[in-house]
Amino acid sequence: MKFVCFVLSLLLLTSFTPFQEVPPIAFVARNPAPDGIISGIAPSGRTVKVGGKLFVRERNGRLRQLAPNFFDIADVSVSYDAKRLVFSGLIHPDSSWRIYEIGVDGKNLRAITTSNRHIDLSHFGDLATRFAHYDDFDPCYMDNEKIVFASTRYPSLAQLGGIRTSNLFVVNTDGKNLHRITTEKNSAEEPTMDLSEGRIVFSRWWLNIDLPSNQSKDGLTRDPAQALTDDIGNLWHAITAKPDGDELKLYAGFARTRPGLQAYKPRLMHNGDMLAIFTSSLSMLQRSDTVTIRRFKKGASVPITISPLDAIAVDAVELSPNKIIYSQKKRGETFGLYLTDSLGSFHKKLLDLPNTDELCAVALVPRPVPTLFKDQLELANEQPPIDEPTDYAELHGFRFDCFNVFMNGKVDEPMPDAPKIVQGAKVRFYMNIQRKNADGKDVALLFKELPLDEDGGIREPSAPAEVPLFEQLVDSRGKVITTSSGKFAHVSGLNSERKGAGTKCVGCHTGHSLIEVPMNNALSQWFNAATSATASASSEWEQNDIRYHAARAIDRQVELGRDTAMWISAPSRDAALQLKWDTPIIVRELVLYPVSKKSVIVPPITVKKAKIALFSDSKLVTTMTLDSLSAARLQVGEIPINELTVTLESDSISHLGLGEIEVIARLPY
Repeated sequence: MKFVCFVLSLLLLTSFTPFQEVPPIAFVARNPAPDGIISGIAPSGRTVKVGGKLFVRERNGRLRQLAPNFFDIADVSVSYDAKRLVFSGLIHPDSSWRIYEIGVDGKNLRAITTSNRHIDLSHFGDLATRFAHYDDFDPCYMDNEKIVFASTRYPSLAQLGGIRTSNLFVVNTDGKNLHRITTEKNSAEEPTMDLSEGRIVFSRWWLNIDLPSNQSKDGLTRDPAQALTDDIGNLWHAITAKPDGDELKLYAGFARTRPGLQAYKPRLMHNGDMLAIFTSSLSMLQRSDTVTIRRFKKGASVPITISPLDAIAVDAVELSPNKIIYSQKKRGETFGLYLTDSLGSFHKKLLDLPNTDELCAVALVPRPVPTLFKDQLELANEQPPIDEPTDYAELHGFRFDCFNVFMNGKVDEPMPDAPKIVQGAKVRFYMNIQRKNADGKDVALLFKELPLDEDGGIREPSAPAEVPLFEQLVDSRGKVITTSSGKFAHVSGLNSERKGAGTKCVGCHTGHSLIEVPMNNALSQWFNAATSATASASSEWEQNDIRYHAARAIDRQVELGRDTAMWISAPSRDAALQLKWDTPIIVRELVLYPVSKKSVIVPPITVKKAKIALFSDSKLVTTMTLDSLSAARLQVGEIPINELTVTLESDSISHLGLGEIEVIARLPY
């Protein structure tokens, strides 16, 4: 009765509020979850049962309830004609979450998913009881006839916390043709649609507890004392895929840091920008001190925070161009619905009911129906592998093509460097499927080791499909290859691919899937080899404990790093930068970048002239002279070298320096 009275009083207030321009919305009002859990968010909250109701807020502020007979409702999505809603619902507190659809007018309620899974769990032994029950959640309309949702139907445990693995499934709106499109070891959930490309965007738990080691026989360890790094990934990032699960790649993120990639519950704006939840606990296994909304440009990009730093904010979606609705609360309070813009320049409360969390708001506004890629692949087998893993790998394959593992991103593209080039490099393929370990920590299996092609490519015609995989690059001695920053060529998460599909990529580093794949093999051979060199200089300037050393000229940053991403010499009339490679390269082009004009801390730099000398085994091959450093490009033919020098000259004694140098080259063969 108190709740009804509050709603009546709210109607009187909202009739005269400045929110008349807000379109009708649907949302859920749920009881607060215990122990700092946020309902619907992260492994701890995605299927929490707290009790909740589904509401529509009309344009004039009036509220009406839909589907009143449910114990709990979450994860609301609206159809493209804005006439239907799908949601995850609980009929009883002791039941499992399933997907339902209802008209916005409250009519035509129906179940889309039911407890109809039929698979054999006996090979899991005592673990089979853990997989007997499953939840369906996070539904999203793909078009007017299909829905994508997350579920724990596929039996697997994540590698941390023993948490049930979520995967993405697709089903028709009439409940038919239900099938799985991902095979994650850890989790995939919170799908949404990229309307411009007809692709799915979702959150994936990027995690691999197997660390690289030069001491173990198979190159892996879980013993920190034997590991080369403690980096297990352990974050949620935004992935995009075709509707059949093919062609997985990163949607957006600042790939130079782990926090820069964190993106849970992605939702796309009309211009392709992505709104996503950031949590200071990147794995979302622990309670986070910071829970905010960030906005990313599509691709490799620097995110900006648009919600207040002193509040907890989740569930952001675009209401209309430059208008965003999201849920917010201060600690000790409950969530209400708030409005902001794409810059977070204001935050206005729209609705806050007493003692409940208002979450999952969506605008009831018609949208264009995306054109989906036609499914090209056969449906995945819902029966988990019961063969020996190596036998399974031979029977179910996809084509793995990485045209050049040494390919780098562009200058100022925020992603780490590719591995350093080495001769005689090999790739190791590992797989890790759920077997009988009750904590999800089954042993990873090395199933294949191959030499790299002479152009730096990997072309494997039959890698195992529908299973979690990861790779590692080693040199001719079996030692894990490093990058210029000291990281290791070891994938810190697990990928999977559909049977009969094929991957096409370049690079072998975090964010490499954002690099545009060249049109053919010939073009993919050419890459920026500067990051594989050892850099030294005739002198290096130091100020405020920052040394502007030679390696800063090959860090692929000019504007991105700005005041710390440059080589600067001590005052002189000339200064030289030297690059040396352990492996010969065939150089085609040099690109020299001046120090950023936006830098605010560097001294005046006056470069009158630049002389470039190319060497092969210490023998001078050719020289060139530049009268300007305005992003100068030098075509040098195709010359074998393993050393070059850049000598900068000035008319007076002054600091000299470079923002960056790219060396466009290929491997000799």
